[in-house]
Amino acid sequence: MSGIQLLRSVGFALIVALFAGPANAGDPSEDGPLYSLSIGFFDALQREDEGLAARMEYHHDKGLSILKPFGGFMVNDAEAAHVYAGVLIDWFPSDNFVITPSFAPGIYMKGNSKDLGYLLQFRSQIEFSWRFDGGTRLGLSLNHISNAGLGTQNPGSETVALSLIMPVKNWW
Repeated sequence: MSGIQLLRSVGFALIVALFAGPANAGDPSEDGPLYSLSIGFFDALQREDEGLAARMEYHHDKGLSILKPFGGFMVNDAEAAHVYAGVLIDWFPSDNFVITPSFAPGIYMKGNSKDLGYLLQFRSQIEFSWRFDGGTRLGLSLNHISNAGLGTQNPGSETVALSLIMPVKNWW
């Protein structure tokens, strides 16, 4: 499957999933584990090798104190891939508004995309989302990936993305 086909598939899944979830209210602590599908713009700030990017993630609902484990992967339309796992925090300043900072080390394969200077990359992200009844969230995120100076070069890259985050129980 080409990068463009994958992006189209993820975009279609985002649209279908947005309208498919149940509309019952509930406590955020009862949402359980979450899936996240995202589509956005790779290298959105530096714009040296910008393009479309898609992500899929799994957010575990159990963790150590407020830290929850998560993992996922990103692909872009120039055949780059980033596979990562890390921790996140879901902070609810109100009943519906969620702020989710996260950090994850991972492996980056550049394909025909931007050379980030090293195989090991670190992704830091902030996501702002709105939680609807039933636990589905719609969010906007900004992340930065870089090798933290491990490579001889460290250009880094930022991605701005729109995300649909749904409880796993709503997908089946």
